[in-house]
Amino acid sequence: MEKLETLNWVQAVPAFIALSVATWLSQAGDLSRPEQIAVLGVTFSASTGLGRQVAGRRWLLAVLDVLGKGFAIAAGVLLGTLTLGGVSLVWPAMILGACLVGALSRHDKALWWLSIQSWLFFGLSALFFDQAEAPWQLVMLVVATHILVLGFEHCVIRGLRSWSGFRRWDNVMGVDHEGAPILTMGWQAAQSGVAVALALGLALMMGLSRPYWAPMSTLFVLRPDLKATRASLVTRCVTTVLGCLAATIVVMVLPGHWVLPILFVLTGTAAILFLPLGFPVFVALLSATIVLMVTMGNAALVENAEVRVIGTLIGGVMALLTQVVAHVLFRRAV
Repeated sequence: MEKLETLNWVQAVPAFIALSVATWLSQAGDLSRPEQIAVLGVTFSASTGLGRQVAGRRWLLAVLDVLGKGFAIAAGVLLGTLTLGGVSLVWPAMILGACLVGALSRHDKALWWLSIQSWLFFGLSALFFDQAEAPWQLVMLVVATHILVLGFEHCVIRGLRSWSGFRRWDNVMGVDHEGAPILTMGWQAAQSGVAVALALGLALMMGLSRPYWAPMSTLFVLRPDLKATRASLVTRCVTTVLGCLAATIVVMVLPGHWVLPILFVLTGTAAILFLPLGFPVFVALLSATIVLMVTMGNAALVENAEVRVIGTLIGGVMALLTQVVAHVLFRRAV
C-alpha cells in the first residue's frame, strides 16, 4: 500500500480519463491523420504538466502553456512556408528555441518543461504543415483541445481531492527551481544550440522521415556536466530501444487491431503514473506510447520505432560530443 501511495495518482487518474475521451473522439470523429495525432499529442502533453507551477501558481503555467503551444504551432506553420537564401527559416528558429530551452533547464524545471513542449510543437508544425489540408484549422484545434483538457482535468482533480480516501494518494512532485547564474544559463544555452544544430543537420542528411526526434533527444540527454550527460545517454538509449521494441512487436502482431488505442491510453497513463519510480521507467513507457500513437492507422509499423531509435542515438551522441568539447574548453578557460 505504501508503494501505491508514492505513485503519481493525482496526474494519472485525470490523464487516463482525458486520454480515453480524446482517443475515442479521434477514432470516431471525422478527423484527418494529422488532426488525430495533434489531438492525442496535445492531450498527453497537457497531462504531463499537471501539478507544475510558475511563481507558485499552477494556473499561470497552464495559461503560458496554452499560449506557448498556440504561438509555436502558428509560427511553425508560417515559417514552414518562408525561406531566406534558399534556406528554410525553420532551422535557425529551432536552434534559437533550443538555446532558450537549454537556458531554462538551469533556471526552472517548470519553465523548461513549458519551453520544450512549445519547441516540440513548433518543430512538428513546421516540418509537417504541408501534410495538413487546413493548417490554421489545425492550430485552432490544438489550442481548443488543450484548453478543454486542462479544464476537464482540473475539474476531475478537484473532485478527487474532495474524496478523503484519495488524499493520501495526492502525490504532486515538487518543482525543481535551480536559479543558476546568467553566465551558467548562457553556457548551457550555447551547448544546447550547438548540439541541436548538429543533431538536426545529421538527421536531415540521413533523410530521416521524422528528423525532429534527433534534436528532441539532444535536449533531453544534455546535462550540465559530462558525467551526467554520459549517464543520461546510456539510460535514454537503452530504455528507448526497450519501449520501441515492445510497442513495435505489439503493432506487428496486432496490426490495425481495435485494442491498439486502448494500449495507447494505458501506456500513456502508466508513463505518468510511474514517473516517481524514476526517469528510465518513464522514458520506456513514453517511447512505447509515442510509437503506438503514430502507428495507429499507419502502415509504417517498423519505421516508426526504427526512426525513433536512430533519432535517439543521433541526438544522444551529439549531446555527448558537445558536452565533451564544452568540458575541454571550460577546463582550459579555468
